[in-house]
Amino acid sequence: NNYGLGTITDKNEAIKACLRERQVELAYEGKRYWDLWRWMLYNDDASDNNTTCTTLGIEPLNGTARVGKYLQVKDYDGKADPLVSVIADFEPVDVDNAADLQAEMNRLGEFWSQHFVLQDRETPVDNVNGQEAVISWQENYYLSGLPSNVLNMNPWLEQSKGWLDYYESEGTLDARK
Repeated sequence: NNYGLGTITDKNEAIKACLRERQVELAYEGKRYWDLWRWMLYNDDASDNNTTCTTLGIEPLNGTARVGKYLQVKDYDGKADPLVSVIADFEPVDVDNAADLQAEMNRLGEFWSQHFVLQDRETPVDNVNGQEAVISWQENYYLSGLPSNVLNMNPWLEQSKGWLDYYESEGTLDARK
């Protein structure tokens, strides 16, 4: 038993499994953005020595949009609660009965399948005037630029590539090389 991780054959599969586990376990703790940033999972750019997504077999997030769905009761006419009698007749799942746990879980799955359907939202989760907003990540976002007032105070400092310096010139420092 690999605790639900499947078969891990190499270090890249192990890293991918760890990232997925962090995505699930730390979903509402504000860690996901920093994992995406740290592991360079927004995009792949081989010309800038970034092939993390390809190496791990993960789709880059750049150009995608968040998808929101909701559960809808099947055959609901908007009047009385359609599940009152159904729930009253449903015997709760016994999770302490290890011998029949799979059968109990199947029964619960059938209940959900019979009475609910997953629906798409009418309006995208992230939208601008009702139009879907997609992730538009630039390679230079991985390394922040220095504020122009800091650059002005110290002429020895170089601006990071992809950002403008105090004189509106392109930055020259590539800190990853």
